Amino acid sequence: MAFLALALMILPFAVENPQTIAPGYIWIIQLFLVFLSLKFFFDDDWRDGSLEQLFLGLPSPTYIVIAKYIAYSLAIIAVSLPALPLLALLFRADMVTLVKTAISLIAGIPCLAAIGGFGAALTLGSKKAGIIIPVILIPLYIPVLIFAVSGTFAMQAALLLLIAPLSIYFSGLALKIAIKE
Repeated sequence: MAFLALALMILPFAVENPQTIAPGYIWIIQLFLVFLSLKFFFDDDWRDGSLEQLFLGLPSPTYIVIAKYIAYSLAIIAVSLPALPLLALLFRADMVTLVKTAISLIAGIPCLAAIGGFGAALTLGSKKAGIIIPVILIPLYIPVLIFAVSGTFAMQAALLLLIAPLSIYFSGLALKIAIKE
């Protein structure tokens, strides 16, 4: 939360007309916020052995992946949405921009979580995961960012419906491989 607040407070003082670039800036900060936390998406559970125990107790890894995605999305949304009124004040944004940005965050953050969870599962156990994850995921995040900043909520929903099942399936496979090693 402190990172989000500090990062968002810098721009209004540096740019003459901040309301024109506010949605894009908010999304870039969201992307950085996600990148800071992705290394720990599955890593803590993997290191203490609880991920392996969950695999033994559940019939499919998809349950673990879905639960992680939902929890991660809700945590990021819970940090981001309360900051929006402060952002409206700092960026001198009108109510329409604030509401569109809030809807965009609610629709887009699950996409970021699904893509990020796949990257975290792929790099599980790697010592350089914090460096590898952004390199792998930035090309995958670009469509999400384009549709989020442009405010096309239908395309964000379509992306989520496309990304989520694929990400859940392939994350489960990557987790199985990481646990067997």
